[in-house]
Amino acid sequence: MSELPKGWADAELGDLLNIQSGFAFKSSEYKDEGHFLIRIGNVQDGEISLAKPKFVKLNEQTKHFELLAGDILTSLTGNIGRVARIEQQHLPAALNQRVARLMPADKLDDDGYLFCFLSSPLFREALAALGKGGAQQNVSPKTISDIAIPLPPLPEQRRIVRKLDTLSARTTTARTHLTAIAKLVEKYKAGVLAAAYSNKETEVTLGEVIDGIKAGKSLKCDERPPREGERGTVKVSAVTWGEFRPDQSKTFLTGFQPDPDTLIKTGDFLFSRANTIELVGAVVIVDETPNNLFLSDKVLRLEMSENLKPWVLWFLRSPTGRNQLQDVSSGNQMSMRNIGQAKLKSLVLPLPDEDHRQRVLDSIEAAFAKIDRLAAEAEKALKLTDRLDQRILAKAFAGALVPQDPTDESATELLARIREARAAAPKPKRGRRKKVAT
Repeated sequence: MSELPKGWADAELGDLLNIQSGFAFKSSEYKDEGHFLIRIGNVQDGEISLAKPKFVKLNEQTKHFELLAGDILTSLTGNIGRVARIEQQHLPAALNQRVARLMPADKLDDDGYLFCFLSSPLFREALAALGKGGAQQNVSPKTISDIAIPLPPLPEQRRIVRKLDTLSARTTTARTHLTAIAKLVEKYKAGVLAAAYSNKETEVTLGEVIDGIKAGKSLKCDERPPREGERGTVKVSAVTWGEFRPDQSKTFLTGFQPDPDTLIKTGDFLFSRANTIELVGAVVIVDETPNNLFLSDKVLRLEMSENLKPWVLWFLRSPTGRNQLQDVSSGNQMSMRNIGQAKLKSLVLPLPDEDHRQRVLDSIEAAFAKIDRLAAEAEKALKLTDRLDQRILAKAFAGALVPQDPTDESATELLARIREARAAAPKPKRGRRKKVAT
């Protein structure tokens, strides 16, 4: 470290922490109750996950691995450097291998500054630079001990933490509101479509609008998109997400000759007749497609005049259309529903004259453009809050977030007191698995 404010000191985490790695409990030791075993998967960013709990019984050999409320834990393998605290709700709990407990020195009567540093990108980046291994990185307690930390005087640490808490509360509130906008976008769009298709004076059935329905076949295929010179068929996911996705396809086995009339072309109106209850009946108009994809038994082509395609598309995406699609879908399981062609043709939609339809479509396009701009601005602002948090932390660890007080005990003196106290303290006991006599 360099150019630290007056009263600050360069330190290493090993100067400020006692680091205890967990005990290698065997799966044969897992119990139905006892101490909640904190394994690496339970340590997430900022929280302890209660998913897939395992329990152990502690004994004389392993009692030193019992955790207390407030203990700071970090992951030593895989996604290294995830940091979280043990809360009262997690107790009784025990420390498993590949997880480390970070215990602040006695003279640090407030670990808030340390926790802020350990939870920051600075700690994660330092660990990532020192980690060993390939896809599965790992670090040791010694690695953590060697990481440098800028250390302010203890009173200033408390001032920094209070300031960070205040600023964090503000960015958290902003992030909550901005995240909510993404959910509101779909609600606003649904409202626009509901209003667009509310006129029921000129209702017809979909069967009166379309000229025909074309389907492909259900075939065994290679589960990969076709390469150049190959042909394939589309999956339902190719039409599920609002635009045609040619990469969501699979390849015909050698020798199969598809019906040329099932070739998917630009401008085709595609309909997914099978999917979950929320997604069945998804529709797209193909913008552009490679000349080697064909309809499947679950992705149909609805044939109709070009000027009707946008009107039918937005109707089937509207709340009125979606409700009808879900009502006519069949199947005993919510995970997979089906819509037969007769039921599809029975759907009822408004069909005003062409001029009226065009005005409605123009209003939908204009409203959606405004909503999408709002959503894009919210997403941009959300990213800015993350950058703001990082800048605030950078200022905090550079001594630029709160003013210094020349009357504070210096960090150098604090470090000297910590080292003196640690030298006089008895060495902590470590649990080791006893060898079985043979």
